[in-house]
Amino acid sequence: MHCGLCIETCPTYRATGIESDSPRGRLLLMRAAHEQRLSLDEIQPALNRCVQCHACESSCPSNVDYSGLLQQNLKPKSSVIAKVMASRTLSNLAGLGLRTLSFLVAYRWLRKMPSGKIGRALMLTPDKVTPFSKRQQVYPALGDFRASVALQLGCVERQANGDVINDLIAVFTNQGFELHIVEQENCCGALHYHSSDTIGGTEMAMSSATTFSNFDYVVSLSAGCSSHLQQHSGSTIFYDPLIFLAEQGLRGDLKPVEAEIAWAVPCHLKHLQHNWQAVGKMLSSIPGLNLLDFTDKDLCCGAGGASMINNHQLSASMGDAKARCLEASEATRVLSSNSGCRMQIDAHLRFMASEKRTEHPLRLLSFSLGIDEHIKSRQN
Repeated sequence: MHCGLCIETCPTYRATGIESDSPRGRLLLMRAAHEQRLSLDEIQPALNRCVQCHACESSCPSNVDYSGLLQQNLKPKSSVIAKVMASRTLSNLAGLGLRTLSFLVAYRWLRKMPSGKIGRALMLTPDKVTPFSKRQQVYPALGDFRASVALQLGCVERQANGDVINDLIAVFTNQGFELHIVEQENCCGALHYHSSDTIGGTEMAMSSATTFSNFDYVVSLSAGCSSHLQQHSGSTIFYDPLIFLAEQGLRGDLKPVEAEIAWAVPCHLKHLQHNWQAVGKMLSSIPGLNLLDFTDKDLCCGAGGASMINNHQLSASMGDAKARCLEASEATRVLSSNSGCRMQIDAHLRFMASEKRTEHPLRLLSFSLGIDEHIKSRQN
């Protein structure tokens, strides 16, 4: 149709204003390559700039399978990030390196002067790198038992966001779910798939599905991981933890949280997973909490898996735009439920000297549910 309804939802087109950086432009390039008017090599730069947010598919009246066509035309390329995250040894070394760097005074200054991919990577690292320390294999449900749930730890979360994993454990066990920490032989393959290793990414998703086949429910803290596993494993057991809680329903009284909240909804959660609106309703049920609208709230932050390193300049411009919208909002707290989004948004909030930082909605739920002992242990 080439109607162009997707253009204003496309973050790369909004950033550059160039037709070849829009879904419509990329589809025309794919057609040109199919008709041999252009070679696949000639169209790769434009295709590689796509952050694969799937916003164009949500806005398309003809339901064009843009992402499927994109994967068919992308040429496989090596991704250092994907290789590191796929290896337990390399990811552990990367996590150790980040924790060591975070203690250095010079590191805080280096992060303020991003230049090239290395500088960009330093800029994106969190203020506090907290690895997850598994204390037990199974965390028993508190109160009446509701179900057994497996946790897919993820690559980034286990190395840098251990506090968020602890929040998830506290909330799920409080809500009557027995949580199992399952060791995986490999990552879910999302980064590989987004780096155009379609076969490898799909095989890793299938392998993950086999690992978790004994469970009815599996949650993953990364919307990119849970979406990839839902799409490519052939299994329906994978959930975003917030959607899972919203569908199961919260039990118990909620303590009030007097705050103006801006929730930066991850693109994969919004465009690929069903019933994400239920999460907003769940958060809005917290007494005193006001979920705000803000300018361009539906626009991608530009994290896009490995895009924030591989296309660091374009990604930075999108991240800056998103952070400025959040900074200009009246929100006193910013929520984001995806590790890549939090890294991207926090980096740009920090760069513009804003006092705002993102937090995972599970932390807010932990407080509202009155999980005081967990909060105290985290602070200690």
